[in-house]
Amino acid sequence: MLTRAGWTVAALAALAIVAGRLVGSTELFVVGGIAAMVVVVAVVQVVVTRSELGATRTVRPNQVHAGDTAVVELSITNHGRRRSPIATVIDSVGQRRQARVRVAALDAGHSTSGRYQLATDHRGHLGTRSAADSDR
Repeated sequence: MLTRAGWTVAALAALAIVAGRLVGSTELFVVGGIAAMVVVVAVVQVVVTRSELGATRTVRPNQVHAGDTAVVELSITNHGRRRSPIATVIDSVGQRRQARVRVAALDAGHSTSGRYQLATDHRGHLGTRSAADSDR
């Protein structure tokens, strides 16, 4: 998935290619082509060097009363053979809540942890997905 900057470069590349063709400017056409190739190379690199991050979640205490706060600890491990990029782990809690935890680059086989507080504003079970379902 391209970032906002990636989409901007792709759009400017397409615009430069079209404008170069319309006005007959070889230089503008070439600049657009080079920018498009940069986007393609970046996408290929991201696909080929996909991270293999694993995550586990621990919530303490296991049961809390409405209005109390629980502490959620995420343990992130790089199972890949290469250093992972900086990542944002999105931990979904219930239907409408998410916690975002930034993870620094990890060497192969290394782990790190992050924690956040989870306020409980009502009674009942909070359905949670695994942190492994995160955005990498």
